[in-house]
Amino acid sequence: MAARIEAYGKRADLWLDSSYITIAYHRLGRADSGHHRIPLAHVTGIRWCPASALVPGFIQFTVAGVGADNTSVTFTRAQQPEFAALKAAVEQAIPTHHTNAA
Repeated sequence: MAARIEAYGKRADLWLDSSYITIAYHRLGRADSGHHRIPLAHVTGIRWCPASALVPGFIQFTVAGVGADNTSVTFTRAQQPEFAALKAAVEQAIPTHHTNAA
């Protein structure tokens, strides 16, 4: 993967680089309220719910031993294309990292 892929959500942002997914949380109106890094080799699946006009969508990464609240990010309908692109990149990267980790 050549460049970092970014998607900006409602309460958190996602960054994907060559080895990690980083979730950067927005809390109490602050853009930098902590982050959670997930090694791509630990991601076993992705749960996706598209946004509608009234209800936000979400992306959730399945990681053994990690709660869903720590691996989920919500997004609006307008933000959805960025998240769809990031999802596709993660889906493409997962098999490579699982092969390298074995």
